[in-house]
Amino acid sequence: MDVIDTRWGISSSADPAGRKRARTARDILLHATESHAGHYRGVVDEFPAQIRHIAGYHIGWWDLEGAPRRDTGKSVRPALVFACHRSLRSGTAGSTDSPLAVAAATSVELVHDFSLLHDDIMDRSRVRRHRTTAWTHFGIPKAVLTGDMMLSAAFSVLTSPETLPTNRMRTALSDSVYKLCAGQALDMTFETEPVVSLDQALQMVHGKTASLIACACELGAITAGASPELSAQAHDFGLHVGMAFQLVDDLLGIWGDPSVTGKPVGADLAARKKSLPVVAAMATKSRAARHLIEMYANPTEPADSDVADVADLVDEAGGRVWAEERIQLELSQAHQCLKGMAAPSEHTSELFSLVGFLTDRAA
Repeated sequence: MDVIDTRWGISSSADPAGRKRARTARDILLHATESHAGHYRGVVDEFPAQIRHIAGYHIGWWDLEGAPRRDTGKSVRPALVFACHRSLRSGTAGSTDSPLAVAAATSVELVHDFSLLHDDIMDRSRVRRHRTTAWTHFGIPKAVLTGDMMLSAAFSVLTSPETLPTNRMRTALSDSVYKLCAGQALDMTFETEPVVSLDQALQMVHGKTASLIACACELGAITAGASPELSAQAHDFGLHVGMAFQLVDDLLGIWGDPSVTGKPVGADLAARKKSLPVVAAMATKSRAARHLIEMYANPTEPADSDVADVADLVDEAGGRVWAEERIQLELSQAHQCLKGMAAPSEHTSELFSLVGFLTDRAA
């Protein structure tokens, strides 16, 4: 599936500036990591020693014994902060990211890592990023406390004298966290519901995943000095990108390669998670959909063969095709938002490259 050709109207091998798309996207992600990593590390270094150790293990800075390692996330959200910041800032300020943009990137990544830490606990997930999860080693109370401290730090970063934040930044982050928690609450409610509607599932993903990606884009716009109207366009752009990003994640959670994704194959199906492809499949009311609903209602622990059968039913009932088509729709709408932002093409090429990379991936 060639994401760039069909969704963005540009070559899969080059962005609008004529550069190699994949290399450019990786360069952007690497730049984002390098730009905010020192600040992020400085924030976590202020945590109490035991909490700092748990946070660093969860983030991927070191192993259980404290030996250094580099197994962190992709820095997707910081990259979107910086890309939107560079796309919308006025004048020619060079390639250096402002301290305010760095603070915004750090705050968003702190919220993201907090959400993963708590999500692992609530889902009883034992593996993330190719290693065992923090709560399995340090216990639930300490893992919860670590997540709480990371969330608190995210807002502290935006209230330090060096960043001179605006109320708009704090409001955007607070609104995103509220929606994230509401989305997680919906996701947990789905666990006891035999069937949920597609509208409910879309609402859950809007909150749990897309809201923070939208916030990253909005913060990037705000730090660039964009107007509230232009910042809202950046937010909506991120919302559509976030929906597409989660749909790709859902597809990988069912049909991805565990050696690449870092998660057991079919883990979401085994846990009977009602992801968007599953809910879309159930909504077709086909024979496969009815069988899928019956298998999800079975309280016994599924065998590996059962998980494979469930994946086949999701595919047969049309869940996979629906998800792929919805990705197309979300990216088309994101493209319209990007056009509405009216940023110079040499700057929006970064956003084109990033979105292509994020939605045409194996992990």
